[in-house]
Amino acid sequence: MKKKIYLFFVFLFVFAIIPVLSQVHVNPSKGLVLSNDHVRFEFEPEGMGLSAMVDMETNYNHIQNVDGKHLLWEVAFGVGRQIYTITNN
Repeated sequence: MKKKIYLFFVFLFVFAIIPVLSQVHVNPSKGLVLSNDHVRFEFEPEGMGLSAMVDMETNYNHIQNVDGKHLLWEVAFGVGRQIYTITNN
């Protein structure tokens, strides 16, 4: 019985407590950069709009500069010719 309780607590620690403690906290006022060997994503502060998507091999940014803030997401609802959009900004 003691072995089962011990294994339960080891399982709980490994699969529940460690992942919670190792989470990265993001401060939206500072923005965010996610990258690996292939691509780098840069998110703007305040709104987290995607401002850069850089191919690490060619160093080409696939996101164009815009006036104002970049969007993180946009949803468009359409009926006939009427289109209503909602964004994160």
